[in-house]
Amino acid sequence: LAEHGLEQSVRKINRAGAKIAREVREMSETPIFLAGNIGPLGRLLAPLGDIELTEARAAFLEQAEALLEAGVDLFLLETFSDLSEMREALAAVRSVTDLPIVALMSFAEDGTVASGEEPWLIAKTMQEQGADVIGANCATGPANMFDIVTSMRQSTNEQIFVAAQPNAGLPKRVGSRFMYGATPEYFATSTRRFLEAGIHLVGGCCGTTPQHIAAMSKVLLEYAPHVAAQQAPALEPLE
Repeated sequence: LAEHGLEQSVRKINRAGAKIAREVREMSETPIFLAGNIGPLGRLLAPLGDIELTEARAAFLEQAEALLEAGVDLFLLETFSDLSEMREALAAVRSVTDLPIVALMSFAEDGTVASGEEPWLIAKTMQEQGADVIGANCATGPANMFDIVTSMRQSTNEQIFVAAQPNAGLPKRVGSRFMYGATPEYFATSTRRFLEAGIHLVGGCCGTTPQHIAAMSKVLLEYAPHVAAQQAPALEPLE
């Protein structure tokens, strides 16, 4: 936010985002959990970059505290590509709450993250750092992500939940827009494959639409009709 002169507005912006999400939940009249989303800082950490680990943790802590004030039900740390940065984010959130944390890293086509680690090591590290759900999001489509998250699943104990939030395939540039080719029907088929492999949480990242999520949700309900959504806790109005 400092790049835009808004570094003093961290709490204001996060509370505003949470308020919008809560209003949508109320209008939906369905049991929906509100996740406080935290992404990477967008700049390299030392020694490759100019952000010290203590500075990174302080930034994540400020956002985590703001989201806690907004009354989120869980935290979603996603699109991280540096394991050291993920460690700092997990440590920051865990220092102020015991709410569930979903921790997702973004992998390249070769199955590694930008900082070089493989899925099994990332899974083990995030679990040790206090994540309740581990997995991957963004960067790849369902096919490549399947290999990544199943590797993570096999390298952790049976008690940890694993998540997959792929892109809608690899994008193609059409004029000034990026277009994603994976259809809702393909995402539905991929969802069943994820579920049969023991993946617990499924979703979508870049290129996915409400139609993609609806198709995935339908498969989930067919696959596990006995699983009923738990009512999210009632919250006080957020000014």
